[in-house]
Amino acid sequence: RKEKLQQAFVDHEINVLQQLQEYKIIKRLGDDFEIRSVYFNFLEFVMNEFRPLLPETIEKYEHSINVLFKKIREGLNKDYLILGQRINDLYNEIKEFAESVEKNTIRLLAETRELKSNVDKIDYSEKVRKASFWIDYYIAPLNTILDIHQTHSITNKLFEISNFVNIRRLNFDDETIRVQFEKLYTFLVQTNDEMLRQSKILTNEL
Repeated sequence: RKEKLQQAFVDHEINVLQQLQEYKIIKRLGDDFEIRSVYFNFLEFVMNEFRPLLPETIEKYEHSINVLFKKIREGLNKDYLILGQRINDLYNEIKEFAESVEKNTIRLLAETRELKSNVDKIDYSEKVRKASFWIDYYIAPLNTILDIHQTHSITNKLFEISNFVNIRRLNFDDETIRVQFEKLYTFLVQTNDEMLRQSKILTNEL
């Protein structure tokens, strides 16, 4: 809100509105302002304060990863420039997915630890209500996404992709593409291990 921004300028005895807009840190949104997502995400990361994403928001990656994987399989014997771009896009999409899961786990850990410590001294029924909320809307659905034994889970799909990429990194005829498959495979192995770790945290701690 513009009032909050003005109050921040008053509190710090400096008005840097022009600089914030000039450096594209904030942009106008009607009469108010919005922090551009690149800066917002950076501040979130530095301060380790993430907004939990609903699992259905994370599930969107299932579609985008599936589409890219299908196009890679279909384009193996076609234009290598396009194939290389698709491999790179798949790498980035999987990276975004993994980062979203990690952020959610960090946030959910913070919320549940706060609930367990009960610093605010809330009564038992309220604790149960809050715990049920986190489990029903975030923890249980996210665990399903990360369950490799679920046929339609994203982690199951990542395991399928890693098997496919493993073969192509060893015997693809173009060296540049082979190197890209190698890079993607190494990343997928690390990601699958990390997803297993996140799933264990969700099951055992949350």
